[in-house]
Amino acid sequence: MEEYTFEELDLQDISIVLAISNNNPAILTPNFLQGSGIVPTDWKLVGPPTFSPAFTQVGFDNGITVSANYQTVIFGERLAQDQPLEALKTPQIVSQYLTTLPHLDYHAIGINPIRFITFENRSLTAHQYMTEKLLNQAVWQKNGITPTQIALNVSYTLERSQLQLIIKEVQLQLPGREVPAVMFGGNFHYAPCHSDSEEERLHSFKQILADCPADLRLYHNLLDQQFLVGITSKSISTVSLTTV
Repeated sequence: MEEYTFEELDLQDISIVLAISNNNPAILTPNFLQGSGIVPTDWKLVGPPTFSPAFTQVGFDNGITVSANYQTVIFGERLAQDQPLEALKTPQIVSQYLTTLPHLDYHAIGINPIRFITFENRSLTAHQYMTEKLLNQAVWQKNGITPTQIALNVSYTLERSQLQLIIKEVQLQLPGREVPAVMFGGNFHYAPCHSDSEEERLHSFKQILADCPADLRLYHNLLDQQFLVGITSKSISTVSLTTV
C-alpha cells in the first residue's frame, strides 16, 4: 500500500448546536452570558459583539464563541494543542445555558467535528487521496476537462446517535495562499427523550453533553484507524461545524 504523508493545521475547534423553536437571538449579550453565570465574569471580549434582529454573536479572547439566530444557538470553542477532550469548556457552558433557560423549546442537539487534512505534496495530493485511496480509479472519474470533484456522504447508526460523515476536497484560504485539503466533517445528531417532563428532557440533553468527549474520541478513532490508515500524521486535527 502506498504511504501518503500529510500535515494537519494546528487548529482545533468544536461547535455544539442547540436547535430551539422560536428562539430570540436578541437575548444573547455579554451581560446576559456573564451575569447569569453561563460564562465566567472575568472572560474578556475578543472584539465588539455582532448584533442584528436575526443574528447575534459574542466572542471571547479564549476562543469561545456563542452565536444565535431564530432556530439555533451555537457554542464554539478553540482548543489548545494537545488539550485533552475532557478539558473542553463548551459542554459545561451549554449545560449552564440549559439550566439558565430551561423553558425554551429545545428539540435537538448537534455535536459537530471537522478535520482538515493538508498534504505535504500540494500537487493534487488531496485529489489523489480521494480518487486513489478512498476510491479505486475508474473511467467515470475521467470525464470533463478538469479533475472530477468528489464528495462522499457516509451515515453510521450508532448505539446512541446517528453520525453523518462528509468527506470532500476543499481549498483552505490561508494568509497569502490557498491550500488543497481533504475535509472530514462529522455530525452527531441527538434528539432529547420524548417526555412531557421538562426536567427529564433537560437531563437527557445534559447527559448527551457529558458524553461529548466520548463522541469526539469515537470520531477521531474512526478517521485514524479506518480512513487514514497508512498515512503518516505530523500534527493534530480540527473540529468545527454548525449542523444540528
